[in-house]
Amino acid sequence: MDDLALQGCQYLLDGPIHHLELPLAFLGAAFAWTYEKTGKLHAAMTVHFLFNLLNMALCLCFPELGQP
Repeated sequence: MDDLALQGCQYLLDGPIHHLELPLAFLGAAFAWTYEKTGKLHAAMTVHFLFNLLNMALCLCFPELGQP
């Protein structure tokens, strides 16, 4: 199990998405802040949905953005 956890950490540090960790951490903090401010989980879920919708639209409309 320790070897698997080590491999997971190595993938996060050297994998293809390591440059997204900090922005996604801020996004998660924004979700938590939205929940704290409104007291409603639906508000944070709506923001999460809109973020995912925007990313999906960008992927479908501009597929070249995902190419290395």
